[in-house]
Amino acid sequence: MNNSKLRQQISKNINTIVLIAALGIIAIALAFSTNGIFTTTRNLSNLFRQMSVVTIVGSGIFMVILSGNIDLSVGSLLGLLGGIGAVAMTKWGWDTVPTIILMIAVGALIGSFHGFMVSVVKVPAFIVTLGGYMAYKGLLVRVTNGATISNLTPSFAAIGQEYLPSIVGWILAIAVVALFTIMLFQKRKIRTQYNLENPAMTTTVIKLVLLAALVLGFVWLMNAYEGIPVPVLIMLLMVAVITIIAERTAFGRSVYALGGSSEAARYSGINTRRVTFMTFVIAGIMTAIGSVVYTARLNAATTQAGYLLEMDCIAAVVIGGTSLAGGIGRASKVILGAVLMATIDNGMSLINLPSEWQLVVKGAVLVLAVTLDVSSNRKRA
Repeated sequence: MNNSKLRQQISKNINTIVLIAALGIIAIALAFSTNGIFTTTRNLSNLFRQMSVVTIVGSGIFMVILSGNIDLSVGSLLGLLGGIGAVAMTKWGWDTVPTIILMIAVGALIGSFHGFMVSVVKVPAFIVTLGGYMAYKGLLVRVTNGATISNLTPSFAAIGQEYLPSIVGWILAIAVVALFTIMLFQKRKIRTQYNLENPAMTTTVIKLVLLAALVLGFVWLMNAYEGIPVPVLIMLLMVAVITIIAERTAFGRSVYALGGSSEAARYSGINTRRVTFMTFVIAGIMTAIGSVVYTARLNAATTQAGYLLEMDCIAAVVIGGTSLAGGIGRASKVILGAVLMATIDNGMSLINLPSEWQLVVKGAVLVLAVTLDVSSNRKRA
């Protein structure tokens, strides 16, 4: 790769490079300030488990933001769905599978309501979801009678608390590396068939080596404690699904087009109402899946569930490079944003920073992320 192409690649991925560098600096600082507690395998395993809910729900918000809208209701909705699931198990005697189906169905239904109000009635998404933010908090208190509902079905609790056996983690790692190898070389083959320029083989090999090192290193790190947490596996699967929807389907391309310019998308024949509607349905479903993981991890439904979760999710999406103006972003980078938010959250707890100052720091991070997004939009304009 010549210097010109190298500079182009660096410029194209500058946001990701800066984010990874910032994450590395913060991690090193926390390692020293906590006398190594931050870098213990137990703490890192807990960190990834904690960030799984933000990433899952954030993946749904990613689709909404990509289309040029916003969803402020996901934290309250997550709590409400957890309350409904807890009531179904403890009071109605439902088993795990029917309860999960109920939670996802209600999440999709509420997402449909949001989508209908925004795409058909034309009420701004900010108002619709802000109203939902308040309403679902009230409904949660009503559903749970203001009390914590605990001791849920053991198989349900396992979703948030169990680990994969070490051998399963290694098998999954090898499968992921093999899959990416096939995809990369298949992509090279297709570009050759259409007489398109391929990156140098050295570049492809370096990508594969880095990916294999990342995947195998992650599995080794998780297995060094008790194995890959089940919530982390669910998180990775959900991000993969959203990535495929966004980048490999006609619907996903329509979402990008809608976020880039709703008028241009409409003139090009895209059914903008349907696309907008479906992004909110996806957000509702992802919030329900996040609620399953969150409620299972706590083995309880509480009235404080999902508190300020929407802020963490939006911050993770924007920090991951998705533009609040819509049309720009990648689902896979939501993980990077979530890791950064979880690292800051975890680090502040380890150094015993007062809770009020933790809110100040997280608020500042959100404002900084949006400021950088606005600055990037101005440069592109």
